Amino acid sequence: MKSIVKFENKKLVASNRFKGGSRKTVMGEGLLLFRFLVTKNLLFVLIILGSIKVSFGQPSKGYYSLISKSENYIIQNKYEEAIRTYQDAFEKYQYPFYKHIRQAAIVACLEKDTIHLIPLLKQCVVHGMTKNELDFFRKELPSSNRLSEFIKLFDFYEREYEQSIDSSVLIPFLEFDVLQTAMLNGKMRKLRRKKALMRLNFENKKFLGLFNNLLDSLGFPSENVVGLTYSFKIRPKWWPLKGFKSTSIDGSLAEKYSVKYSYAKDFLRYKSSSIKPGLWGLTHLAAVIDSSFIDRLRRCFDSLQIDQDAVAICLSTHVDMAAGRYSPFNLRTRFKLRARYSISNVEKEILDTNRQVYYFRSLYKEKSLFEALHYKKYQKRIRDFDKAAKEMQYIYSSFFRS
Repeated sequence: MKSIVKFENKKLVASNRFKGGSRKTVMGEGLLLFRFLVTKNLLFVLIILGSIKVSFGQPSKGYYSLISKSENYIIQNKYEEAIRTYQDAFEKYQYPFYKHIRQAAIVACLEKDTIHLIPLLKQCVVHGMTKNELDFFRKELPSSNRLSEFIKLFDFYEREYEQSIDSSVLIPFLEFDVLQTAMLNGKMRKLRRKKALMRLNFENKKFLGLFNNLLDSLGFPSENVVGLTYSFKIRPKWWPLKGFKSTSIDGSLAEKYSVKYSYAKDFLRYKSSSIKPGLWGLTHLAAVIDSSFIDRLRRCFDSLQIDQDAVAICLSTHVDMAAGRYSPFNLRTRFKLRARYSISNVEKEILDTNRQVYYFRSLYKEKSLFEALHYKKYQKRIRDFDKAAKEMQYIYSSFFRS
C-alpha cells in the first residue's frame, strides 16, 4: 500500500509541473510518469498472479463447490448431471476423499447407471471400501452382470488399496493413538476423580505437542496415505506411558509392545471419519487446541489433506458446526433428526454461518438432500425423519454421518 501511495504522489507532482516549466523538466517528468505507469501495470500483474496463487493454494473451495453443485442436481432430480459433476470434481482434484466417491456411486446406483457405477465402485475399493458394503449395490441391482463381474475382482482392487498405505507414516500415528488412548483410559480417569483439570490439560498439551512433531516430520495423515477406519488392541495390563518421556514418536513402541492393529473389513459396516489413524487420538485433545493449530488445520483442509468431518470433530469445543459425534448441538439434541430440523431460525442461522466456513451444506439443504434421496429410492415423501434414516441406513450414513 505504501508503494502505491508513493507512486500516486509522484503522479500528482508530475501533473502539476506539466502546466509550466522547461522542455527538459517536462521530458524528465514524462519519463517519471512513464516509469510510474510501467510500475503500476507491473504491480497489477503481480496482484493478479498473487490471486491466482491463492486460488491454486486453496483447492478446497473449488472442490467443495463442485460437490455442492452435484448435491443441487440431486435435489432437482437431475441425477445424470449430478454424476457428471461428481466426476469433474474427482478428475480435477485426484479423488481426495472416499466419502464423496461412495456418495457418487450411490447416486449412480439409484439412477441404475452401471456405466458410471462400476468405475466409481473401483475407486471406492482402492480407497478402502469393505466387501460387505457391496451388499447395498447388489440388492439395488440384482440382475446386473457388470456388477457381478466387478464383485469377483474385489480382492484384486483391495490389494491395490492395501499397497497404497504408507506404513512409515501409518505406524507413528497409530502409536500416537495408542499412547493417547492409554492415557485417556488410565491416567485421565484417575485425575478426573481428583478433579485435577489443570493436570489433565497439561497431559493433553503434551500430546498435542507430540502430534505437532509428527506433522512436522510426516505431514498430516491423509486417507490417501494411511487409509481409512481401523481398530487396535492393547495387551492386557500393558501400560505404554510408564516411564514415557519421549518428545517424539517413531513407531518403535508400537512394534516393541506388539500393539496389534488392523484395518476394518467385514466386521465394520459403516466407516467413521473420526477413527482414522492420528485423528482418533487428536479428537480427545479438542479442549487444548490453540489458534496456531487451528490455522494448521485450516491449511491442511484448504489443500484437501483432511475433510470437513475431521475439522468439525477437532474443533467441536471451539465452534459448533452441528457435525460429528462431539458437536454440542448433536449431543444436546441426542442426534434426533426431528429436533435437528425443527430448531429456531436464529439458532439455524448461527449454525449455518459456522458450517459455511468449511463449506458444509446448510441445514435446509441437508434436509432437502435427505428428502430427495429418500424419494428417489422409495418414491414417497418422508413422514418421520428418524425412521427414514433407519430405513435407508447405508445411504444416510454415507451422506450425513461423520
